[in-house]
Amino acid sequence: MSERYDAIIIGAGIIGAATGFELSKMGWKTLNIDKLPAAGYGSTSNSCAIIRVYYSTLDGTAMAYEGYHYWKAWADYLDAPDERGHADFIDCGTMVMKTEHNANLAKHTGFCDDLGIPYDSWSPDQITARLPIYNLESFAPARRMDDERFGQSNGRKIEGAVFFPTG
Repeated sequence: MSERYDAIIIGAGIIGAATGFELSKMGWKTLNIDKLPAAGYGSTSNSCAIIRVYYSTLDGTAMAYEGYHYWKAWADYLDAPDERGHADFIDCGTMVMKTEHNANLAKHTGFCDDLGIPYDSWSPDQITARLPIYNLESFAPARRMDDERFGQSNGRKIEGAVFFPTG
C-alpha cells in the first residue's frame, strides 16, 4: 500500500498538530508522526490552559496576541462540532511579578505598547487590594526543594506587577 502526502510533519504536539490542522484547512493531505502515544503529548502539554501575551520577542508576542483572539472564538475557528464540547476559555487575565530578573517587565510592556496590547502596572498596594491573600515577599532566586533555603524569603518585597487582561 502506498500512501501519498503533501506534508509529513514530525511531531504531534501543539506545534505539529497546529501545523497539520492549518495545512489541512488549505487542502493539503498531511501525516503527523510522533513517538508519543497521542496528539498533544509534547512538552507544551504541561502548560496547557495558559494563554499569555507576554513573550521575549516582538514576533512571539504578536503571534500570541493573535492566538488569544482565536481562543475567544475557538469553536468558530475550528469549524468542527464536538459532542463533548470544546475547551472553555475563561478570560481572567494574568498577573506577572516585576522583578530585577525580568527587568521589571520593561521589554514585555514595550512590546505591548508597540502592538496595542492592553496591560496595567500594579503597585504593591494595588496587588494586595485586589488579592488580599497574596504574599509580597520575594523568594528569588529559585531553589531546589532539597536546598535548606527553599521556601525562605530573601528579605525583600515584590515591587509591583503587570496585569495582562488578555490571558
